[in-house]
Amino acid sequence: METLSAGTANDSDTPVDHELVDWADAIFVMERRHRTVIQSRFRNSLRQTRIVCLDIPDDYEFMDRDLVVLLESRMARFFA
Repeated sequence: METLSAGTANDSDTPVDHELVDWADAIFVMERRHRTVIQSRFRNSLRQTRIVCLDIPDDYEFMDRDLVVLLESRMARFFA
């Protein structure tokens, strides 16, 4: 399995773009607003790409231990 991280904000270190959306089999987002942004910006590129919202508030620092634990918990059912 290969994974990449990207952001929906224009000033993200790695902003989501058409190439990343085309590459992805599935896209996992933390908040519903992230899903909405991706759906509106990349509607034509999404085709059959599944977008899964994890319902995690996007207010954690990068690699915050609590965030990592929460992500592992929410993602476990997709990779069991």
